[in-house]
Amino acid sequence: MKELSFTQEYLLCALSPKGTLPALRQTEMITCLVAGGLLELLYSGTISINEEKKIVVLKELDRSQAHLESLYAILTNRKPLKVYDLAVKYVFSSHRLPDEFLRALCLPMVEQQVVSPEIGGLFHNRPVYVPNQEAVRKTVEKIRAEFLEGGPIDDETLVLGALLQKSGLIKNYFSKYESDTLNRRIEEIKKSEAGSMIKKMIDYVDTLIAVMASVGSSAGS
Repeated sequence: MKELSFTQEYLLCALSPKGTLPALRQTEMITCLVAGGLLELLYSGTISINEEKKIVVLKELDRSQAHLESLYAILTNRKPLKVYDLAVKYVFSSHRLPDEFLRALCLPMVEQQVVSPEIGGLFHNRPVYVPNQEAVRKTVEKIRAEFLEGGPIDDETLVLGALLQKSGLIKNYFSKYESDTLNRRIEEIKKSEAGSMIKKMIDYVDTLIAVMASVGSSAGS
């Protein structure tokens, strides 16, 4: 069975028991999902981000990243987009682009039975993906084991923790003491002599979410 990517694991933790993204934090969560997708593409060398903050496609999407197809398609159907412009597309697109991205992320998760497809939403007319709570528990326990027990932290778990931190989901699964410890470990790694790719990925989490969150704030004002 193929392991979930860190973006899919983040989505698994973000989904409510009814299979939707909570309305009050939807902008932040969509922001983190798109940032996660971009980070996966960066990590695999599929894209790069140049000095002008434009996203440059370097190669075709690998079959193992089919869950990012809808995001990748946007990047290849036009001249290089700035990260800010990509954020605008998702924040101001009503439901279409976020729904397409959620569907692409969830289809492999349905096959692995970590989410169940149903029809729900406010008017009971939209697809929703109900998370398997045991799968959620295993994901949270993985984070707890790596961050809180003092051992080495896998790159992908590090990014997953940063995404949960940035979207405020940390408090849903961890005590204040645990959250503070997790946040401290993220900061320690950013200042350590860890591999440059790890540092770069954390920096991208900070940068991408800051840019996209500013778009979300503009949308809500």
